[in-house]
Amino acid sequence: MYVVDVMEEDDNRKNWHEIYYKGRIVTPKWVRNISPYTIATREQFERAVEELKLKIWLTDGKNGAILNT
Repeated sequence: MYVVDVMEEDDNRKNWHEIYYKGRIVTPKWVRNISPYTIATREQFERAVEELKLKIWLTDGKNGAILNT
């Protein structure tokens, strides 16, 4: 699940980007570095999903596996 937490201020709007899988935050570090004054582009979102699909496929269900992003 992709969540954008929007923080409204008097003179601007900040968007915090998080991606969740099975209730855990799995957001790649580079996604967190996207400026909070923008929304992730479709290309950035698709890149993040592709990275996570591979990482989850390699680790999901393995005993003690942790998704380090």
